[in-house]
Amino acid sequence: MSTGDDVRLDTTEDDVLLAHLRRVVREADPPPVLVQEMARGAFLLRALDSELAALVHDSAEPGQELAGVRGDGTVRLVSYEVEAVGVELQVVAHGSRRSLTGQVIGPASGPVLVQTGTGEHALHPDDTGVFILRDLPAGRLRISLTRSGGVTVVTPWTVL
Repeated sequence: MSTGDDVRLDTTEDDVLLAHLRRVVREADPPPVLVQEMARGAFLLRALDSELAALVHDSAEPGQELAGVRGDGTVRLVSYEVEAVGVELQVVAHGSRRSLTGQVIGPASGPVLVQTGTGEHALHPDDTGVFILRDLPAGRLRISLTRSGGVTVVTPWTVL
């Protein structure tokens, strides 16, 4: 029988005390959002047969600025590769929100899964491999897709 406060009436006194302490700590000092996102990310990477795509270009890194691009610097280009498959991303910042235009290059099938700290979005690329997602929250993001042969490709988490 439960009292609604995670305390069971048929437990020992130690169990009651531990349940009370858990509740107090959860309310007084919850884990930071980044820790929760990292835990979610670790859980989502539990498929050990996935291949990790390498980050090969990020315009946000020093010396990689976009020469000749007009605007206020809110456009970011990010590229990942693994064997014959690549993912190109163009990220446009709109305050605390992001718009994402991506393209899968190479042999891939099925939806592209865009994972953020707040959820997942399954997108179906067009015939040229392009996919678009608008109004994402700023923060961590990774891409997962299936290349020919059924192998899952996953990008590392990237903060956008």
